[in-house]
Amino acid sequence: MHRIRFGKLLGQIVIVYALYALITCSLVPLFGGHDQEGGQIGGTVSAESGMEQVVCIDDNTDAFVWRLRVIESAQKELILTTFHFADDNSGQSMMAALKQAANRGVHIRILIDGIYGRSALFRSAHFKALVASQNVEVKLYNPINLLTPWTANYRMHDKYLIADETAYILGGRNTTDLFLGDYQDKQNTDRDILVYAAAPDENNSVHQVIEYFEQVWALPCNQTLSYDASTKVKTAALELEARYAALFEEYPILLETTDWLNETIPVNGVYFLSNPIHAGNKTPTLWQSLCEIMRGRQEIIIQTPYIICSNEMYDSLAQISAEATKIQILTNAVENGANPWGCSDYLNQKKKILATGVEVFEYIGAHSLHTKAVVIDDSISMIGSFNMDMRSTYLDTETMLLIDSPQINESLRQCMQAQMEQSKHVMPDGSETEGSNYTARNVRIGKMLFYTLLRILIIPFRHLL
Repeated sequence: MHRIRFGKLLGQIVIVYALYALITCSLVPLFGGHDQEGGQIGGTVSAESGMEQVVCIDDNTDAFVWRLRVIESAQKELILTTFHFADDNSGQSMMAALKQAANRGVHIRILIDGIYGRSALFRSAHFKALVASQNVEVKLYNPINLLTPWTANYRMHDKYLIADETAYILGGRNTTDLFLGDYQDKQNTDRDILVYAAAPDENNSVHQVIEYFEQVWALPCNQTLSYDASTKVKTAALELEARYAALFEEYPILLETTDWLNETIPVNGVYFLSNPIHAGNKTPTLWQSLCEIMRGRQEIIIQTPYIICSNEMYDSLAQISAEATKIQILTNAVENGANPWGCSDYLNQKKKILATGVEVFEYIGAHSLHTKAVVIDDSISMIGSFNMDMRSTYLDTETMLLIDSPQINESLRQCMQAQMEQSKHVMPDGSETEGSNYTARNVRIGKMLFYTLLRILIIPFRHLL
């Protein structure tokens, strides 16, 4: 009898807590206001820029190898910030390279979002071996607190790797096989920018990124990780050593000294943009910066995995569209999207998106687009982690780089144009034409039924998507 009563009481407590979590998670971000506490770096574009060179990284294997090369180049310090870090092939290789760098005396600091840092790495002996190493510090950004479940909405979406004050990679790729290397058939198409500081200069963007990292690293919402070197962890450490040695056989270029000047190109300037950093509702600093940069331009292409806009974002798009000769958005077709929330919202909001005056290209390709980029006229390009959605605008930390370079702009524009040829072109009046390389793809009946249901369910929660 007592067991039955206790079980019934426990069930009631779970139900009450679930309702409490659901209500607070939904309402706090909606009505909580926008607080700028925590500060932000690079909310506006500085008039000065240092001497830096860049290379655009579109291929997943190139992205993986460049990360290993940046790690190998470090002499004093490495900083890795990532939204998702998995104990898979590329993740273990990254751990192996970072651990080896720590063994040679490089100070390593790793900052991982608190959700994936717990769920994906909680049982990883390889990750624990890295954390247990000398010269390695690891923190989780805003891990889930059961007493304040609404704070789970505020995530760190940044992705960058910095070596000393010399080179860094920033973009949209997570540290998993879905984005790095060629370890699985299912991959996401993405883009990074590698920036090399050709000469020491206080105006270099690398200093802005480091300053930004230091502020995020110091936040009280972070949790420091530490592990003892147990037998299992010691075995995993030996496995990482073996994996590190094998990397040089698989990628001989790691044995070579990187010729930074010849493998990167000069640009007119690199500028760092970001959102506020605290774990709470955010003033849309980065979105406002992007809109200000786009305003008054002639031709704009926005590349985003999905489009989930607030009314204020729609208004901004309409204003930009009214001033521009042409504004186009390249995004995943529903048949190609990897995010069911984004696909369902697009089906609900398509007419409202087109009403802003933008043209939409619905892409169908071998892999889902995860790229976040903007090209403006013939010289300005922006690349980073910011999706055109309300989560990136109002809830998460986000980072973008603005590159002033006709060469980079043209390169990105050509890549986007090729993807547009694999898309259905939808005009503001709703008329559609198919690109020369467009291949229609049918959506399974089960998936369409799922989207039909999801289109209704997401309506009260789209501000969290």
